[in-house]
Amino acid sequence: MVRLRLLVFVLWLHAPLASAYPIAPRTLWSLTQEANSIVWVEVESVRMAPRRAGDTWADDPGDIARLKVLESLMGAARPGMTIEVPSSSAFICPAPASYTTGKRVLAFLFEEEGEWWTVGMSYGVRPLENAPELDVYRRVVKAAREAHALTASLPETSPVRTKARQDWHVLAARFPATRWGGLHDLIPRASLLQYGAFMPPSASSLPLTSAQLGQVAQDFVSAPSLDLSFVMTLMLLREVPHRNFDQMATRVLETIILDRQMPPWGFTAFNLMRARHGETPHPPPKLVPKPGVLRAEMNAQQFQSLQLEWTAFKQRHGLKPRPLSLPVRSQPSGP
Repeated sequence: MVRLRLLVFVLWLHAPLASAYPIAPRTLWSLTQEANSIVWVEVESVRMAPRRAGDTWADDPGDIARLKVLESLMGAARPGMTIEVPSSSAFICPAPASYTTGKRVLAFLFEEEGEWWTVGMSYGVRPLENAPELDVYRRVVKAAREAHALTASLPETSPVRTKARQDWHVLAARFPATRWGGLHDLIPRASLLQYGAFMPPSASSLPLTSAQLGQVAQDFVSAPSLDLSFVMTLMLLREVPHRNFDQMATRVLETIILDRQMPPWGFTAFNLMRARHGETPHPPPKLVPKPGVLRAEMNAQQFQSLQLEWTAFKQRHGLKPRPLSLPVRSQPSGP
């Protein structure tokens, strides 16, 4: 089995970039099922893997990351142990696990006969530098393990299994650090294209009760996020009236626009805000190359147009949102 895993890894490293294809998103729910060790580690070093017979100068042998275990959330690894894990930073699609010397990360690993592998490639490595976020991961990972143990022998359609999944996803959605993983499997497939969304859909969405949807809304109000999980929350709650959530969502979008760092999903968020206020979503803007116009200039023009639309939107609905005090979590909490 170890040799087979090594062969698959080697073939992946040497596959032409043009033929690569993104892997399906892996959330905390699936990662805790597939990993047999979950460890908080410090990356001590990253070195090039030894070249193999027949390699040419153009071949990428990959890297070997040396990880020092600081804490084990699951599995046989113990604090003080060092683990060597193959990785590569030379490929983009599919994105491999990438380790950076000196950084602290939460790693989802699979160990067999002394060989270690990162589960889910890039999804299985989570930057994790501070104690509060580590506390969140401890709680969410523990709850996922308990839910998996409770439902392992139950059929997929079991009400107990459904409730366990619902409860876990609502728990993960409480915290900005794990919100992306909590929300991903909750987004109905049919809602993705309606608002110009670009996110890959989950295999099947998991419905929530009215009380659970209300809890997701209130938790976002208590701990907002300025990353992709913001638009996911908007999508999940698109038919859920919630005045406090509307006020917070308006403040989040105001903060993003004032900061002039409009992310690719910003237009989707604006469309979802239009829909919550009874307006028709607009088609996402397209960047059409023009002779003599640099892409940066086109992006600036596009952003200026958005600012004008946002100003008009606030005037139409009498909105005067206060921007949030930064820093608020503004980095992707998922992939």
